Amino acid sequence: MSNRFNGPTISNRLNDQHIEILSTETTCLASEIQALSHQLHSSKLDYLGLVPAIAGLCSEISQHQEAEIHFMESNMPKSLTPDVALALFRITQESLHNALKYSGVRDFTVRLQGTGTHIELMISDNGVGFDLNAAQRGGGLGLISMRERILALRGTFSIESEPMKGTQVSVRVPLGSADCAAQGCGASASARC
Repeated sequence: MSNRFNGPTISNRLNDQHIEILSTETTCLASEIQALSHQLHSSKLDYLGLVPAIAGLCSEISQHQEAEIHFMESNMPKSLTPDVALALFRITQESLHNALKYSGVRDFTVRLQGTGTHIELMISDNGVGFDLNAAQRGGGLGLISMRERILALRGTFSIESEPMKGTQVSVRVPLGSADCAAQGCGASASARC
Protein backbone atom coordinates (compact mmCIF):
# COMPACT_ATOMS: atom_id res chain seq x y z
CA MET A 1 0.00 0.00 0.00
CA SER A 2 1.30 3.34 -1.02
CA ASN A 3 1.01 6.58 0.92
CA ARG A 4 0.80 8.57 -2.23
CA PHE A 5 -1.23 11.80 -2.28
CA ASN A 6 -2.64 12.82 -5.64
CA GLY A 7 -3.85 16.30 -4.66
CA PRO A 8 -2.02 19.60 -5.18
CA THR A 9 1.31 19.76 -3.48
CA ILE A 10 2.34 22.53 -1.15
CA SER A 11 4.74 23.68 -3.84
CA ASN A 12 1.93 23.97 -6.43
CA ARG A 13 -0.26 25.93 -4.02
CA LEU A 14 2.59 28.34 -3.28
CA ASN A 15 3.20 28.82 -7.00
CA ASP A 16 -0.51 29.57 -7.51
CA GLN A 17 -0.39 32.11 -4.67
CA HIS A 18 2.69 33.76 -6.16
CA ILE A 19 1.02 33.95 -9.55
CA GLU A 20 -2.08 35.51 -8.02
CA ILE A 21 0.00 38.07 -6.10
CA LEU A 22 2.02 38.91 -9.21
CA SER A 23 -1.17 39.25 -11.25
CA THR A 24 -2.68 41.65 -8.71
CA GLU A 25 0.53 43.69 -8.48
CA THR A 26 0.78 43.84 -12.28
CA THR A 27 -2.79 45.10 -12.55
CA CYS A 28 -2.11 47.79 -9.93
CA LEU A 29 1.11 48.79 -11.65
CA ALA A 30 -0.68 49.08 -15.01
CA SER A 31 -3.30 51.34 -13.42
CA GLU A 32 -0.60 53.52 -11.86
CA ILE A 33 1.25 53.80 -15.18
CA GLN A 34 -1.97 54.80 -16.93
CA ALA A 35 -2.69 57.44 -14.26
CA LEU A 36 0.87 58.76 -14.56
CA SER A 37 0.53 58.92 -18.33
CA HIS A 38 -2.66 60.97 -17.97
CA GLN A 39 -0.89 63.26 -15.53
CA LEU A 40 2.01 63.79 -17.90
CA HIS A 41 -0.22 64.68 -20.81
CA SER A 42 -3.91 65.22 -20.37
CA SER A 43 -5.91 64.28 -23.45
CA LYS A 44 -8.65 66.53 -22.05
CA LEU A 45 -6.31 69.46 -22.57
CA ASP A 46 -5.86 68.62 -26.25
CA TYR A 47 -9.47 67.83 -27.04
CA LEU A 48 -11.56 69.94 -24.66
CA GLY A 49 -9.31 72.87 -23.76
CA LEU A 50 -7.79 74.32 -20.63
CA VAL A 51 -10.91 74.97 -18.56
CA PRO A 52 -12.35 71.42 -18.81
CA ALA A 53 -8.85 69.94 -18.32
CA ILE A 54 -8.27 71.86 -15.09
CA ALA A 55 -11.82 71.14 -13.91
CA GLY A 56 -11.18 67.43 -14.57
CA LEU A 57 -7.82 67.56 -12.78
CA CYS A 58 -9.44 69.20 -9.74
CA SER A 59 -12.21 66.60 -9.73
CA GLU A 60 -9.79 63.67 -10.04
CA ILE A 61 -7.54 64.95 -7.28
CA SER A 62 -10.55 65.62 -5.04
CA GLN A 63 -11.78 62.05 -5.48
CA HIS A 64 -8.42 60.28 -5.18
CA GLN A 65 -6.91 62.42 -2.41
CA GLU A 66 -10.03 63.08 -0.33
CA ALA A 67 -9.57 66.81 -0.80
CA GLU A 68 -11.91 69.64 -1.66
CA ILE A 69 -10.80 71.84 -4.53
CA HIS A 70 -12.87 74.88 -5.39
CA PHE A 71 -12.37 75.62 -9.10
CA MET A 72 -13.61 78.92 -10.48
CA GLU A 73 -13.14 80.31 -13.96
CA SER A 74 -14.37 83.45 -15.64
CA ASN A 75 -14.00 85.30 -18.93
CA MET A 76 -11.72 82.66 -20.41
CA PRO A 77 -11.12 82.86 -24.16
CA LYS A 78 -12.50 79.97 -26.19
CA SER A 79 -9.04 78.85 -27.25
CA LEU A 80 -5.46 79.34 -26.15
CA THR A 81 -2.20 78.46 -27.82
CA PRO A 82 -1.04 74.95 -26.88
CA ASP A 83 2.05 76.33 -25.07
CA VAL A 84 0.00 78.62 -22.84
CA ALA A 85 -2.60 75.96 -22.09
CA LEU A 86 0.05 73.34 -21.26
CA ALA A 87 2.03 75.73 -19.02
CA LEU A 88 -1.07 76.73 -17.04
CA PHE A 89 -2.21 73.11 -16.74
CA ARG A 90 1.23 71.96 -15.51
CA ILE A 91 1.48 74.79 -12.98
CA THR A 92 -1.96 73.94 -11.63
CA GLN A 93 -0.95 70.28 -11.40
CA GLU A 94 2.39 70.98 -9.66
CA SER A 95 0.89 73.56 -7.29
CA LEU A 96 -1.90 71.23 -6.20
CA HIS A 97 0.57 68.36 -5.80
CA ASN A 98 2.77 70.53 -3.56
CA ALA A 99 -0.22 71.83 -1.60
CA LEU A 100 -1.47 68.30 -0.97
CA LYS A 101 1.95 67.15 0.10
CA TYR A 102 3.03 70.05 2.30
CA SER A 103 0.13 72.31 3.35
CA GLY A 104 -1.41 70.07 5.98
CA VAL A 105 -4.92 70.92 4.76
CA ARG A 106 -7.36 69.34 2.29
CA ASP A 107 -9.15 72.47 1.06
CA PHE A 108 -7.78 74.40 -1.93
CA THR A 109 -8.87 77.07 -4.38
CA VAL A 110 -8.02 77.30 -8.08
CA ARG A 111 -9.05 80.45 -9.97
CA LEU A 112 -8.58 80.90 -13.71
CA GLN A 113 -9.56 84.20 -15.23
CA GLY A 114 -9.27 85.94 -18.58
CA THR A 115 -8.86 89.72 -18.54
CA GLY A 116 -8.96 90.40 -22.28
CA THR A 117 -5.18 90.83 -22.48
CA HIS A 118 -3.96 88.23 -19.96
CA ILE A 119 -4.81 84.93 -18.35
CA GLU A 120 -4.50 84.86 -14.57
CA LEU A 121 -4.17 81.68 -12.54
CA MET A 122 -4.18 81.48 -8.76
CA ILE A 123 -3.86 78.39 -6.59
CA SER A 124 -4.18 78.90 -2.83
CA ASP A 125 -4.56 77.13 0.48
CA ASN A 126 -4.82 78.10 4.13
CA GLY A 127 -2.27 75.56 5.25
CA VAL A 128 0.96 75.70 7.18
CA GLY A 129 2.79 77.74 4.54
CA PHE A 130 6.54 77.67 4.19
CA ASP A 131 9.67 79.80 4.18
CA LEU A 132 9.97 80.82 0.53
CA ASN A 133 13.64 81.82 0.82
CA ALA A 134 14.56 78.43 2.26
CA ALA A 135 12.63 76.67 -0.50
CA GLN A 136 14.41 78.70 -3.18
CA ARG A 137 17.80 77.91 -1.66
CA GLY A 138 16.84 74.23 -1.70
CA GLY A 139 16.56 74.44 -5.50
CA GLY A 140 13.44 72.28 -5.83
CA LEU A 141 12.75 71.42 -9.45
CA GLY A 142 9.01 72.02 -9.14
CA LEU A 143 9.38 75.73 -8.33
CA ILE A 144 12.10 76.17 -10.94
CA SER A 145 10.06 74.41 -13.62
CA MET A 146 6.95 76.48 -12.93
CA ARG A 147 8.93 79.72 -13.04
CA GLU A 148 10.71 78.79 -16.28
CA ARG A 149 7.46 77.80 -18.01
CA ILE A 150 6.01 81.24 -17.33
CA LEU A 151 9.20 83.14 -18.19
CA ALA A 152 9.18 81.46 -21.61
CA LEU A 153 5.72 82.92 -22.17
CA ARG A 154 6.65 86.43 -20.98
CA GLY A 155 4.47 86.03 -17.94
CA THR A 156 4.86 86.65 -14.24
CA PHE A 157 5.05 84.04 -11.52
CA SER A 158 4.88 84.70 -7.80
CA ILE A 159 4.48 82.74 -4.62
CA GLU A 160 3.29 84.29 -1.40
CA SER A 161 3.72 82.13 1.66
CA GLU A 162 4.56 82.48 5.29
CA PRO A 163 4.69 79.83 7.97
CA MET A 164 1.18 79.22 9.37
CA LYS A 165 -0.44 81.64 6.87
CA GLY A 166 -1.00 79.46 3.81
CA THR A 167 0.34 79.73 0.29
CA GLN A 168 -0.78 81.42 -2.90
CA VAL A 169 0.73 80.75 -6.32
CA SER A 170 -0.11 83.48 -8.84
CA VAL A 171 0.54 83.42 -12.57
CA ARG A 172 -0.20 86.03 -15.20
CA VAL A 173 0.40 85.24 -18.88
CA PRO A 174 -0.25 87.67 -21.74
CA LEU A 175 -2.52 86.39 -24.49
CA GLY A 176 -0.50 85.74 -27.63
CA SER A 177 2.63 85.15 -25.55
CA ALA A 178 3.41 81.84 -27.25
CA ASP A 179 4.13 83.76 -30.46
CA CYS A 180 6.76 85.76 -28.60
CA ALA A 181 8.20 82.65 -26.97
CA ALA A 182 8.61 81.07 -30.42
CA GLN A 183 10.54 84.16 -31.50
CA GLY A 184 12.85 83.86 -28.48
CA CYS A 185 11.87 87.06 -26.69
CA GLY A 186 10.87 85.33 -23.43
CA ALA A 187 14.33 85.81 -21.93
CA SER A 188 13.65 89.48 -21.23
CA ALA A 189 10.52 88.69 -19.24
CA SER A 190 10.39 89.38 -15.55
CA ALA A 191 9.08 86.97 -12.97
CA ARG A 192 8.93 87.09 -9.21
CA CYS A 193 9.61 84.00 -7.25
